[in-house]
Amino acid sequence: MKINTIRLFGLLAAVFALVFSNNALACASCIETGTTGVHAEKYDQLMGWYLLIGGIVSLLVYAWFTWLLYKFRASEGSQDPEDAPKLGEIPKHRGDPKWTWFVTVAIFAILMGLTAGTINMVEFYENPEEGWGDGPLTVQVTAHRYYWEFEYPNGNKTYDNLIVPINTIVILEVTTDDVWHNFAVPSLRLKIDAIPHQTNVIWFDAPDVGEYPISCMELCGSDHTDMTGNLILVEPEVYENGIDEDFA
Repeated sequence: MKINTIRLFGLLAAVFALVFSNNALACASCIETGTTGVHAEKYDQLMGWYLLIGGIVSLLVYAWFTWLLYKFRASEGSQDPEDAPKLGEIPKHRGDPKWTWFVTVAIFAILMGLTAGTINMVEFYENPEEGWGDGPLTVQVTAHRYYWEFEYPNGNKTYDNLIVPINTIVILEVTTDDVWHNFAVPSLRLKIDAIPHQTNVIWFDAPDVGEYPISCMELCGSDHTDMTGNLILVEPEVYENGIDEDFA
């Protein structure tokens, strides 16, 4: 029994280390390409709460389970308690009803809190006014098998490389003329379906110059994995002076 108890506590320690490690809390989707923008910040905050609450609840449950295993462990000459359930008989209530109410209220409060946070996140995703930068700048995004087409307000187009200024509210109107695709920039926590002959809208506002991978997250054909691109964030002055052909 001692060996099993040690193993259980070892498992609890491993779960605790995994859930509360810096890597788990710092990057909810385990991306090593860097993150930027208010979407990534808010998304990781929400996921941090999910991880924190889930980790605490898991530790409490496993700790209670381990304690019950120890308390009610079998020993030589032990007998069943008087109120032990018996085959063919409806068992009587065991334990204190107050604990049942406490656990019920606690679970309800946790779920309502997470639900409120999730709804707030959805509302944030639907309101570009929440951004802090200039704009908005609206870009038409059209998915093709197997490349991305970006059309800017002045009529210019780029392919696979979306080039926009930092500190600007960028609205993306995403569509496609062939099959379903999904436009995703994991580093910014952006992901939206590209549906034939339908326009879906998403926005972002990012402060850091750099390149961030774009992927198609919907299986769209034999060359689906090759349907990639880059979000290139540049200084406003660079964008206003014209897009370098090397980027386009």
